[in-house]
Amino acid sequence: MELLSRLLPQGASLHLETAHLGEGAAQLTLRVTSRQALGHCPVCRFPTRRIHSDDERTLADIPWAHLRVV
Repeated sequence: MELLSRLLPQGASLHLETAHLGEGAAQLTLRVTSRQALGHCPVCRFPTRRIHSDDERTLADIPWAHLRVV
């Protein structure tokens, strides 16, 4: 898990929660959360500490070796 954490962007306030290697689907699934204490409103860009919503997002990245990264 430490090796995978090192693959996250440098300086990013991200935390790798879980990693799952799906051998049958040749897919690496990573669950990453933000550690940022301060965010910005998507409408007015004003900084805020309060969470307005908790949406789950799905991101896809370029393949890593023969694995699809999700």
